[in-house]
Amino acid sequence: MTKGNKSVLGFILVIFILLAFYLYAREQPPPVKTVLYKNHIISLLFDGSVEALRLSDWQIDRRFTSALQKNNPDLLCSDSKYLGMVNNSAAYIWSDDEFRWRKIALIQRSNKNILDIFLFNQRLFIIYPKEIIDMLKNKVYKVPELRGLGDRDYLRLQAVHAGKDSIWFGTGQGEWGGHLLRLEVETGEWWQSYNPFQYVNSITEDREGTIWVARAMSHFGAESSLSPFGNPNKKGGFWKDRYLQVIVYSKFDDCLYGIDGNQLVKFQGGVFEPIIDLGKIRYERNSYAVGVLPAIDDLLIVGKDVFLIPHKKDGLLLYDRGNIRKLGQTKSFPYWLYLRYKEFR
Repeated sequence: MTKGNKSVLGFILVIFILLAFYLYAREQPPPVKTVLYKNHIISLLFDGSVEALRLSDWQIDRRFTSALQKNNPDLLCSDSKYLGMVNNSAAYIWSDDEFRWRKIALIQRSNKNILDIFLFNQRLFIIYPKEIIDMLKNKVYKVPELRGLGDRDYLRLQAVHAGKDSIWFGTGQGEWGGHLLRLEVETGEWWQSYNPFQYVNSITEDREGTIWVARAMSHFGAESSLSPFGNPNKKGGFWKDRYLQVIVYSKFDDCLYGIDGNQLVKFQGGVFEPIIDLGKIRYERNSYAVGVLPAIDDLLIVGKDVFLIPHKKDGLLLYDRGNIRKLGQTKSFPYWLYLRYKEFR
């Protein structure tokens, strides 16, 4: 064999080894944010990519995924009928007719300081630590001083809910509890309530307009409470040794559902009803709370007895009428490199 032939074979072998390594050394990046938009579940993944799954078969819609990836979304939000996002320079609303992101406003502040985004009456809002901005009307709502903790004027955001007439925010100050706030969008007026014993984990609203607030504390032990606002005839509850991390209202049976530790639960008549154990899931530290918590802060109701549970370490978990399984997503070589870097740094 000539020297030239050996060089070619060596080159082919190197390419083959690199290709095999690239294909093998991949892991599925977990979702940073997952939303329900019409007939799709859309996830912004840890490696910066976006993926859309069809509700009909839970498979990747590659055409939609490719279109969503354009303009490089950094944050996503949806009210199921409308889809919004921001990147490092602008805010966008998805246009089904044009099948693309439609720019609605430029972002004047760094998106690194954005806590979250949400939709209210088809308008995209951005939450910063000290202000809320209506991007369509370019209106700014300054965060008030939060009483009870030295009059702090910034949000340590744990939860946000766009209600029918106002916007609700929940904060966490660890073992010092947290605040529940309400912003009246038309008047710009704020209302707030401070609980020194529990922070706010989640907020939802039922069909009658009752706001339900899930508070919790994880400090030398877990405890949770569920409180209704706006309807004195509805009953909440307080529980020891439970950690209610997220709640959501289901229009399909007029009940509240939530995640308590690693269990999917139902709340009705002041009683927790365990539905299913999610199995062994990884935990993480919450920067605003005391304790190690399940990496779950959302629960999407897809249909009657069909729930999607986005886990920020283990991926998308689907509960479908008594069975639970993990949904497959595209694996990522950059995410594999990131994990190896974390192991050896």
